[in-house]
Order: sequence, then C-alpha cells, then structure tokens
Amino acid sequence: MIWSLEIAKRSLQAQMLALDVTSHNIANVNTPGYSRQEAVFRPTQPYGIVSWLGTINPGQVGTGVQISSIRRLRNDFVDMNYRNVTSESSYYSVKDQVFSILESSINEIKDSGLQKALSNFFDAWHEGSVSPEDPTVRRIIVEQSQNLIDAFKYVQNQLVSTRSDVDFQIVNSVARINDIGKEIAKLNEQISLSTSQGQQPNDLLDQRDNLLDELSQYVNIQKVALPTGSVSVFIGGLSFVDDRTVNEIKAIDNDRLIDSGEGYKYTEGLATYSVLPGLIQNDKWNESIALGTEDIYNGHVSTLWLTMGNSLVPLDDRHLAGGKLKGLVEMRDDVIAYGEEPGRGLLGKINEMAYYFFDKINLMLKQGKDLSGDAYSSNFFSWDVNVVAKNIISAVALDPTVVSDPTKLPIGVTGLAGDGSLALLIAQEQNNALETVPEILNSTLWNPSLPGFLKGQSVAQSWRTLVAEWSADISRNRAFMEGTNNVKSELTLLRTSESGVNLDEEAVNLIRFQKGYAMSARIVSVVDGMLDLIINMGAR
Repeated sequence: MIWSLEIAKRSLQAQMLALDVTSHNIANVNTPGYSRQEAVFRPTQPYGIVSWLGTINPGQVGTGVQISSIRRLRNDFVDMNYRNVTSESSYYSVKDQVFSILESSINEIKDSGLQKALSNFFDAWHEGSVSPEDPTVRRIIVEQSQNLIDAFKYVQNQLVSTRSDVDFQIVNSVARINDIGKEIAKLNEQISLSTSQGQQPNDLLDQRDNLLDELSQYVNIQKVALPTGSVSVFIGGLSFVDDRTVNEIKAIDNDRLIDSGEGYKYTEGLATYSVLPGLIQNDKWNESIALGTEDIYNGHVSTLWLTMGNSLVPLDDRHLAGGKLKGLVEMRDDVIAYGEEPGRGLLGKINEMAYYFFDKINLMLKQGKDLSGDAYSSNFFSWDVNVVAKNIISAVALDPTVVSDPTKLPIGVTGLAGDGSLALLIAQEQNNALETVPEILNSTLWNPSLPGFLKGQSVAQSWRTLVAEWSADISRNRAFMEGTNNVKSELTLLRTSESGVNLDEEAVNLIRFQKGYAMSARIVSVVDGMLDLIINMGAR
C-alpha cells in the first residue's frame, strides 16, 4: 500500500513532465525550424515477490513509470535530401534573378536595343546610296553610326554593371557563410558539453540544423556526425567546420594574388597565405579569372579560397556543385564574361562581334573617296591598337574629322557626283556573312579568323542568334528551377509531417496527460483513505 504512494508520485512527476514537453511544443508552433519533442515513457525497474519460504511467486510487481528521455523527432535522411535539393534550388533561383536583371537591361524584347540600332545603321547607309551628296543624309549616317556605338556600349555597360553587382553578392555570401560556420562551431561546443553530461540538447540541435539548412542555400554541404555530438561540415570534400574549428572562406580580388616565383601568395595584414602547388592551371582561378592582373572588364573580381592554416585551396567548380555561390560565380564568369558555350560569354562575344564588324566597315571605307575626291585613309570606327578584341567596345569612337565634317565621309568609290556605290555595299552587309569578301575588297585584305559563333552570319544575325541562345538558356534554367522547387516543397511537407507541431495532436496529448495526472492524484486519495481507515481501526 505504501509503495502505491511511490508509484503515484512517480506517475504524477512523469505526467507533469510530459505536460511540460507538450506545452513547449505548443509554444513553439510558429518557431522556424523547431522540431517536435516527445516525452518517452518507460516503466521503472520492477521487483519480484518473495514468500516466507523463500520461493519467488510468478510475475513481478511494477514500481511505476518514468520519463526515460525527451525525444526530438527528426529524420536525418530527409534532412540530407532536403539540403541537397535546397542547394540545387538556390543555384537555379539566383541565376534566374540575375537573368531577369539582364533581360530588363538589354531590352531586346521591345523595339529598341542593339538590334534596332543595327537596323537604323544599315538604313542610313542605304539612304546614302540614294542621295550621296545630301548633307542631311550624311549627318544621319554619322549620327546612326554613333548611335550604334552607343548601343554596343550600353549593352556592355549593363553587363559590366550587373557583373559588379553579382561580385558584390559573392563577397556578401562568403561573409554570411563564414558567420554560419562560426555559429555551428560554437553550437558544437555547447552540444558536446551537454551530451557529455547525459543531456539531450534538443533546442540546440534545432539551432544547428537551422544553420545547416541556411548554409545549404549557399553551398553544397556534407554533414558528418561525431561521437561527441558535434558535426563536421564539408563543402565539396573540403573541410569547412571540423568540430570546433572553422576553415574560413576568403574572397580575394584576383589582382591581389601575386606570383612570387614559388607560387601565388596573398598578404592580409601581417599574415601571408600561399596557394597550395598544383591547384592553379594557366594562371587562372576556375580556368577563367586571370590571377595577378586586372580583369579586362571589371578591373578586379573576387576569387574564392578555403583557408587551411596559412595555405589557400581554390574553392571553384571542382568543389562547388550547387548553391547560391556556384550560381553567382557561374553567372559572373561564364554567362556574362568568358563562357564559350551557346548563350554564354556575352561580354566576350559581343566585343568580338563589334571588333570584326567595325574592322570590316573600316576596310571598306578606306576603298572610297569623299566629296572632294580625296581617298579616305582613316579608321571611321577607331580605337587604341593595344586594346584586345574582347574589350573593343569600351575604346571605340568615331573618326572626329568625319564627325565635324560629314563631307569627309566616303560614300562612293570614285568620289564623283551621284556615286553612292560604297554606301550601297555597306548597306548590303546587313545580310552578308561577316566572312564574306565585299566586291571592293579581296581575300588578302579581308580574311578574318572568326570565332565559331560568328561564322556564316551577318552581324545582325549573330546578335539575334546570341540573344536566342541566351533566351533558351534562361528557359532551361527556369524549367529546372520549377522542378527543384516542386521537389523542395514535397520534402518540406514530409519534414513538417514528421517534425512539425500539430496543434490538434498536441491538444489530444494535453487531455491524455491531464487525465493521467488526475488519475495519479486519485491513487493518492484512495491510498490516503485506506491508510486513514487502518490507522483509525484501533480507536473503534
């Protein structure tokens, strides 16, 4: 009978603790990343009944109940898949954001942009072939030529500006990734301490998992659980968080990595870092960004490195398989600047397009004469000879002599009155492939080594093809983005069904534990009455 009071006490304590756990769940129903907790009931150690003859009666007598643990409902397999899909989704989403900015900037969908400027340029030359001596027509040719240069420059400036913005996002992303790594390392320390004391730090584990979820938005990660309760985090096989140690990522301007003759080195304050040998090919980071010199478009751009002591390991496509960081790097370096695939390398391709087109027009104009009958020997589209073809647009300008005096513009081959033959040949270039040799030139004067994307097309056709390929790339990216977002939504529902708080279920648990508590208290009342009866039997 006395032992029944102990059983009732244990039950009261267990039911009360279970009510506390349920209350904690309800209180955190709207807490992001909170995992539902469950009080695990377990019978306490029973004892056998021993008779006065020393024999053990059948069965054992229970001694009540206890809460053996407070379980956190979480599925590591679902978490792993969720983070993998999150990396993919973030990769496609950030690319779509940059694509949207470029779409609105380049503005080729509407009746404007480079395509319209090219059309107006050739129309002006066609008018010149009809009215070669009309000063207004000559002025229009000069103005439309300047408009064409401005259109090329506008597209280049928009691409360069967007690239700078993307580079800024890369630097900010790296800063946040490092902060997350430090927070994970700090939580590792707290979790290890709690685990060593036999505790189950559920809320700390939730905080760490939330950080891992956030980290997976930026980079592809692999989590390895350690026996101490800590975790190690890897990015593409490179150790980022090792228990309580963080190997930080550095975003270093490409021109600040200097080749010392013994490999590339980077100095930051009093510390000097060395790039591990054999990891850089052709003096370029990620096979695209030249080290130790300025970038031809943006001056300098950030390159990514994982620190290991005083050593640097390039964090490039060999390790970045997904996440926002990979998407930003790909857009900045491959899509906008240096890519070779269709729809990629917009800056490089538009500059090469302008270079070969302007060069061809210059050669054709040098075969003509102005209204005075003087041969034209200048470059109508001029630039510094030291400028590389992949960055010609920033340097090109019209011949100032012709700008100030359009009569110096050669429109005919002979320079005679009414001769607009040269203007007609230039107008016909609207539909001629760039490698086509005009009548007034020969294969010695014009035999360009065109890149593949320019072959067999006029300059206008090349631009239309480039925009079409680029648009197709956008469509593919959006299709993948929608697909991964759908998978992510399904995994989110799966996570919520297992780890999320269901208020209806918690309400049922409240009633269960309240009734359990009430009945345990009833045991105390019954036993108290029985004891009172026994104690008072002698007084009757």
